[in-house]
Amino acid sequence: MFVICVMMFVGIMPMATFAKSETGKFSNSQLSLVQDKQSTLASGVTQNIYTVYDKNGKQVKMFAATIDMSVDTVKLFTSYQNMDNTAYGMSKLTEQVAAFDKKAAAGDPYYHGTVVAGINASYYNMTTGKPSGVFVMNGNDVTGGEKSAYFAVLKDGTVKIGNADEYANDKGNIQEALGIYKMLVYNNEIVLSDADKTNAQKYPRQTIGITEDNKVILLSADGNQEPVSAGLTLMEQAQVMLDLGCKWAGHLDGGGSMTYGSKPEGEDSFKIVNKPSDGSERSVSNGLIVVSTAVASKTFDHVSYDVETEYATPGTPVAVSVSGVSTTGHAAEIPADIAYTVVNGTYENGVLTATAVGDVVLTATYNGKEVGSVTIHAVVPEKLKFNSSEMTVPFGKTVTLALTATYGLNEVKIKASDIQFTLDNNGIGTIDGFEFTAGNGSVTASSITATFVGTTDVVATSNIKLGKGSEVIFDFEDGD
Repeated sequence: MFVICVMMFVGIMPMATFAKSETGKFSNSQLSLVQDKQSTLASGVTQNIYTVYDKNGKQVKMFAATIDMSVDTVKLFTSYQNMDNTAYGMSKLTEQVAAFDKKAAAGDPYYHGTVVAGINASYYNMTTGKPSGVFVMNGNDVTGGEKSAYFAVLKDGTVKIGNADEYANDKGNIQEALGIYKMLVYNNEIVLSDADKTNAQKYPRQTIGITEDNKVILLSADGNQEPVSAGLTLMEQAQVMLDLGCKWAGHLDGGGSMTYGSKPEGEDSFKIVNKPSDGSERSVSNGLIVVSTAVASKTFDHVSYDVETEYATPGTPVAVSVSGVSTTGHAAEIPADIAYTVVNGTYENGVLTATAVGDVVLTATYNGKEVGSVTIHAVVPEKLKFNSSEMTVPFGKTVTLALTATYGLNEVKIKASDIQFTLDNNGIGTIDGFEFTAGNGSVTASSITATFVGTTDVVATSNIKLGKGSEVIFDFEDGD
């Protein structure tokens, strides 16, 4: 069977509010927030996975780790090949994390704990792996004569982002540091040049910032992957850091080097979370890793949900998987006597289904205490759209019609009974659910209309042509 890729749902995402989009969160950058999945990676470390749209309607995926430096079990380390900066080289972020784990397992007095998040960091010589600018690991400063702005963990545990001319005063008092290529925000002001402020190039961006209350923000934005993620301009990058409350922020190595990884809530292993624009993780120079020194626990604390889609029509099944999370964010066994309740829907065999339009809330309870909830939104789509304005189908073949439903900026999962299809000329073929089967060629062209049942204005149109051989446009996969 021939299959045209169907796009009728959005990615994993529980949200706390029922809104088409939110502009307040990213008001400086004028980004419309449509998805925000927040989780706790460890005590003092949270992760947000944002889906936003820019003012031109381009989607961007962003990953933010917020590190509370007032929590005494949270540590920041510069990472490098073999966790050793006495010799230059390159390695992947996951390899640097593995090198940290090896040292920790061997009882290293300095490197110990669990890596819960990490990023690539400085620009570098792609032949030798030498990072640009300031570079300090465990007090070993190999900066040399090249000045740069920098992020540093000082020997008293405080964090700082400084300009290049501040380094001389801090030298000797730095425990961990990495070079910043370009300062974005300094003392709450955007400090980009006029040319950078007006540069419209979107790109994968890596950023580090510090808030007024001493939290460190790592912000990674995927790019060069439209329509999934267009990336950010330099100005948007700076504005986003202001939106996240940063008083200081610096631009790190982006592009194909841009990598963000974490140990997701309820899991025990570090993995790459973003989608590097090269298609796979690249060997880089230095990085920055976030470590929790809390002793790992397997004691159940709460549940974490993995949801197929945030928006669906009433009656459309939504797959929901549930994981147990320990008191330290590790995997934990879910108690057998945990109970689940649903508002405005049903939950059976891992499937959540809305009864009517409105919020559907799934809540887990254990020993009389709520231990996690997730919300999906049952809606009537505002728009329908065929993914192609014209489809060419071989005689006698079956294709799955590619139709996208949206509510605001959000894609909505729909079911076959939600849609009434109408052919201008029924002789071209037949429709069963989302599948169209072409006729024998007595009729070779027809328009097709999709209408959301119960509405008159949620409508999409396309054109179908029948062909064979070189006449066929193969915009679908051959499943025969």
